[in-house]
Amino acid sequence: MADTHLGASRQRVWRYGVLPLIGVVAIAILVLRVDVGSILSELRGAELTWVLASAAALTIFYLVRAARWHLILGRRHPYTLVFWISSLGYLANNAAPGLGELAKPWLLRRRRSVPFAAGMSTVVLERLLDFWGLATIGLVSFVVLAVQGSSVPGWLLGVGAGVAGATTLILIATFVAARNTDSVVSWIRRVLNRLPLSPRLAERVCDVIDSLLAGAAILRSSLPTQIALFGSTWATWLINALAAYLAFRAVGLDPEPAVLVGGLMAVAVSQGLPAPPGYIGTYQAVWLLAYSGLGLGPEEKVLAAAIVSHGVILILTVTYGFLGLQSVLVSARELLSLRKEPRPAFAPAGLTSEEKP
Repeated sequence: MADTHLGASRQRVWRYGVLPLIGVVAIAILVLRVDVGSILSELRGAELTWVLASAAALTIFYLVRAARWHLILGRRHPYTLVFWISSLGYLANNAAPGLGELAKPWLLRRRRSVPFAAGMSTVVLERLLDFWGLATIGLVSFVVLAVQGSSVPGWLLGVGAGVAGATTLILIATFVAARNTDSVVSWIRRVLNRLPLSPRLAERVCDVIDSLLAGAAILRSSLPTQIALFGSTWATWLINALAAYLAFRAVGLDPEPAVLVGGLMAVAVSQGLPAPPGYIGTYQAVWLLAYSGLGLGPEEKVLAAAIVSHGVILILTVTYGFLGLQSVLVSARELLSLRKEPRPAFAPAGLTSEEKP
């Protein structure tokens, strides 16, 4: 009991103390680095037409990304429900980064009786595809920059190459495993039986792996479906790059496509790191670091574009998220209390289409 209480206390310190402090430190560094007056001037002069165009592009991004998850789920559930659950995931991530990845399978289980592990495995595949799409697009951008004679920071090139290579290898391994699920689970069971583990624990591990591979069932589908899967991944993040470009245009900057996509890759990958609520401070800091490192400037305009981009994202995700609360019939309190719930047991996956009232 004491250990549980201590663990909960540490979690509260991390969530309500350390993470917000990261945002405060990031904002302080930005304030010391740039001229705040110039930033405010740039924001006052931002062109509303470009800002609204960025919002429209982001809306398309959310629609296409939900369509891809709908495809991963085997089109067993209404697209509108999948979209609103995705929107609630963004809302949850604003409140507590990372919570959205738990909220989506939890909501699928609540509304469509999908086992938590099955839903979670589709979310894992989603994130894997996101990192693959961003990294490969970014890597192509860096090659283009190098061919054009532009210098690319070593750390950025390393991130792109590392993430692209790692995600490609993981996708290949997942592809092979998904097409040989029974053999993989049987092999793992034989290995576990040779270890000093209880039969119950060994079977539980096998169930988890079986559930995770079930979420990757789309990798066993036809070639046209897989082309749609990977094509929609690239389309999703190119649309997101368009939204970022329109945010830059709002403050009078016109970045080259390779610079645009390369910087966006760094920003998106950084969101997998510990961050304060809403990514406030860290989003702007990484944006400035990445784009300034790629030679875009002046810094005041780059940071103003980051504030425009992030502001649009927050407004849209909060708006669509609260609309999603009404559509999915869940309260904000229930959504935000997810981390206090006991973790659902992993069970062999079966994506049922039975909707709960």
